[in-house]
Amino acid sequence: MLRLWDPFDDLMRFESWFTPPFFGFEGVNRAPAVEVRGGDDEYVVHAELPGVKPEDVEVELQGNLLTIKGERRTEKSSSNGYERRYGAFSRTFLLPKDVKLDEVTAELENGVLTVHLPKSEEARTRRIEVKSRAAELPAGGKSEAQARAAAAAE
Repeated sequence: MLRLWDPFDDLMRFESWFTPPFFGFEGVNRAPAVEVRGGDDEYVVHAELPGVKPEDVEVELQGNLLTIKGERRTEKSSSNGYERRYGAFSRTFLLPKDVKLDEVTAELENGVLTVHLPKSEEARTRRIEVKSRAAELPAGGKSEAQARAAAAAE
């Protein structure tokens, strides 16, 4: 089929030089934005994964390494420009030794992956009651040792 030359076709091809993959942005490993918090009973990792489906995310434990990886798939589009980032991503964390590895859970909801890392019983924060010895003193306000020292000095 014979096609007429359209100068705008050349312009569109020129514009494509400044969009992926010409500049090498496509296929680059993009680490998701992550927030890690530690509480009394567990550590919690929140990773921002907008537009990613649960089947496109892998959460792996290898020894004390936690890896979040996956792929943000490209939507089919007829436009020549990209605003969103697509491609593979990966992020690895070194976990503290006090994590119960067999109880780690992960869930993806509203574009945020949440990984719960429970702490072992030994590592959990415990409150220690602080006692006052003044409450245990006899009515005179002196401990037995203080009373003996005062009697010996007389």
